[in-house]
Amino acid sequence: MSSNSTGSSGVQAKGNSALHLLSIGSSNWFPVAVHLGSMLVVTPLLLSHLGNTDFGIWALVNSLVGFYGLLGLGIGSGIMRYVPYYLGRSDTRSASAIVSTGLVVYGFVAIVIVGISQLAAEPIADFYEAGESLAALVRIIGFAAAIECPMRVLDACVRAREGWIPANLAAAVAGIVRAIALAACVYAGLGLVELGYVSVAVAALLLILIAIVYYRTCPEIKLGLGLVSGRFLKQLVIFGLFTTVVTLAYTLTMSGHRLIVGKLLSLEAVAFYAVASMLVFNVQSAAITPTQAFWPRFASLDAVGSRESVADLLVRGTRYGSLLACGMIGVLVVTGPGFIRLWLGPEYEQVTPVLVVLCAGYLIAASTGIAGNFLAGTGRQGVQALLAALEAVLGLGLSLFLGLELGAFGVALGFTISVALLRGWVRTVYVCRLIQTSARSYVLRSLAPAWLIVVGIAGYAYASGLVERDVGWIGLGVLGVSVAGVYLLLGWLLAIDRNERRGLLDAARRFLVDRNQGPAS
Repeated sequence: MSSNSTGSSGVQAKGNSALHLLSIGSSNWFPVAVHLGSMLVVTPLLLSHLGNTDFGIWALVNSLVGFYGLLGLGIGSGIMRYVPYYLGRSDTRSASAIVSTGLVVYGFVAIVIVGISQLAAEPIADFYEAGESLAALVRIIGFAAAIECPMRVLDACVRAREGWIPANLAAAVAGIVRAIALAACVYAGLGLVELGYVSVAVAALLLILIAIVYYRTCPEIKLGLGLVSGRFLKQLVIFGLFTTVVTLAYTLTMSGHRLIVGKLLSLEAVAFYAVASMLVFNVQSAAITPTQAFWPRFASLDAVGSRESVADLLVRGTRYGSLLACGMIGVLVVTGPGFIRLWLGPEYEQVTPVLVVLCAGYLIAASTGIAGNFLAGTGRQGVQALLAALEAVLGLGLSLFLGLELGAFGVALGFTISVALLRGWVRTVYVCRLIQTSARSYVLRSLAPAWLIVVGIAGYAYASGLVERDVGWIGLGVLGVSVAGVYLLLGWLLAIDRNERRGLLDAARRFLVDRNQGPAS
């Protein structure tokens, strides 16, 4: 009992550190930035070296292999839930059993992936009439995907122990190495097969890096076949299946409206619609990524029954997370039309109404995203799966109905209404009942300030015609910085109370003093 009590106090002491969690969660941007940067640099090199046909094979195989992730059945999400939960209860044996069981499952998945790759290589090559090069690449990339299986378990465990920064640094290093290796293959004149071996080597490198981080971050978690248990396998599979449902449902919600545009309107309309949805989706993904760090913390607090700390973390986390999300999407909604005009040409200006409506939907999704981490971290993933499925069905139905009357604008509006109803209202009310707080108070304290600020800034920009001016790339950059600056100032004055401002200033002052003094001698 004493050990649990100690663990409880330690977890509760961390319960209010919403800003700390967002700061370490923002390290998720490292591998994303590396991926985007390498894509911009390496893709033209590969395209010019391989030509359209071989580059198409390269892109096709990597897309097909991406579906191997479904074989994992969301086991990694189960580790994110149960490792911090059991460690919060000072039950290191159960935490070790969860990870050991996950490794055995993914070991089996790795064998299945290799088998499928070997058996399906020739049929896939025949189907696409691409010859032996595609078949060889499928086999090779299959080995890379198999190597990634144990890495995913160790990586999930590291993140469950809140080792976000080292895990993301390892992923970023592997991404940089991959980009350099691919560029080296291009300059050496090597072909598709050698590019495939690069993927295998990088997967092995990432496994080694994550293993090192794992043994430094999770010394209390022991691995062994004797710890594998059917009980823990059941826990992982059930939680993982619910997570898979959530992922598929939200993917359908976020991407299904593009399919509807193609069916109701035309493929050309999809191209225009995709420009707006792609921009908003990427910004929303960047905005919501830091909040993933709340998932294991909620599990730790749930383990010790610390309801007050959970409620406080949820309220504060939602406030700071919504400020971040609304700021990023607010900059997009003001600068987006000008960016699209400069990037693709004035004929794409017609997507502006769709962009604005999608921004509203994604803003609600991003600013309430911590509620999803709360439900997952406290073991209520089944409820979240139900809500996600309802949102997908409602979103598709509304998009079809409104799309018949209003075209692409109606499709976007149907999507936004479904997100507002299910994530903005139903899930918010449910979460507030769980933490025993008023939904009205929760919205007014944590969501409304950021929403009102971004609506005010965007409303002024559109009413004054600021978004329609041709200011060039430099002017667009100045506009974006100006919008961000005004938003930060208003957020500081209106969305954060006096005590929080004082605490933030004290924390910044201590950080600067520590940096100036340097390490203690």
